[in-house]
Amino acid sequence: MTTTHESIPAEELSQIVEEQTKKVQEKIRQLREKKDEISIGDMFELQMAMNRLAQLSEASTQVVGASHGALIAMARNIK
Repeated sequence: MTTTHESIPAEELSQIVEEQTKKVQEKIRQLREKKDEISIGDMFELQMAMNRLAQLSEASTQVVGASHGALIAMARNIK
């Protein structure tokens, strides 16, 4: 019985977060240009983009933390 493990490189995770950050920044820029013409829909779109950014950021932090913990556990077992 063999098991396969897929891994997501840390660089890829940070790239995903960076892309979402750029999307949020672009949405904020668009809202600034509208000034008095901002609708509730625009605000909900920004809120959704911010939620997604927060979730992606937290998920990548958790993945990196978990891999760090696994490496520490392996290092302890080598002793």
